[in-house]
Amino acid sequence: GSWYYTLDGGTTWIAAGSVADASALLLAADVDTRLYFEPNTNFNGSITDAITLRAWDQTSGTAGTQVDTSVNGDTTAFSSATDTAKWGSSCDIAR
Repeated sequence: GSWYYTLDGGTTWIAAGSVADASALLLAADVDTRLYFEPNTNFNGSITDAITLRAWDQTSGTAGTQVDTSVNGDTTAFSSATDTAKWGSSCDIAR
């Protein structure tokens, strides 16, 4: 499947593309920012490691850009801790 994000409440959706610690996508925790997963055709089930999250305090970087978060913690804008979100974890999803 593919991930998409919006920074304007859903008016414009942008493909997230490839991301990693060295090219993390910055998304703010606000009312206009959303993340959407579009499963491949005929997908049925759930994904236990759909996305990895790291906190961003917004002291550096701009929402919607990719940055290197491999240096993190201490006084950086990025937490050293991460968490993994599931997709379809509360029920099986069929498409």
